[in-house]
Amino acid sequence: MEFLEWCGRHPIITILALWTVSELILKGLNRTYRMLMVSIRGWPPAHLDADGDWKPIPKPKEGS
Repeated sequence: MEFLEWCGRHPIITILALWTVSELILKGLNRTYRMLMVSIRGWPPAHLDADGDWKPIPKPKEGS
């Protein structure tokens, strides 16, 4: 209970602590969702190379 009382006296530190915790929770949810989508759909999608960059559009050969 001492920590909660201390946070009540220091609102800026409380805000920073809540922001940090919320960022960690959101990052964990994001990574979990990404892991599920990659597991279901595979990696890389057809329009990306192995690094996740867009594949170049092949130029048509001249004379064809």
